[in-house]
Amino acid sequence: MNLEQWHIILNYLDEALNTQALPNGICTLPVKLKNCDHANACLTCPYFITNEKYIDNLKCQLVETENILAVAKRNAWVMQIATNEEIEKNLKSIISRIEVVKNEDSK
Repeated sequence: MNLEQWHIILNYLDEALNTQALPNGICTLPVKLKNCDHANACLTCPYFITNEKYIDNLKCQLVETENILAVAKRNAWVMQIATNEEIEKNLKSIISRIEVVKNEDSK
């Protein structure tokens, strides 16, 4: 899917479903239907979508997560380690997929 197609889809979702804008993508769970009960769970949520427009935010979030993870590991904070390893894994996966799509679109 190219960038123009993404813009068409995102504009439709925004107008038709009253989606929720996030700093690193868009939640497609319609605000008209219900509020999200899972703050900060977007990276694993099926309603979350993002694209290359948000790549810088996602990369900054990854750096912040890696910093938090380093501190958590130094202090043996088990829950912080588990949570942030999952966030790190998801961010790396999302960033990788965006970069693959971006590279395919530029060919």
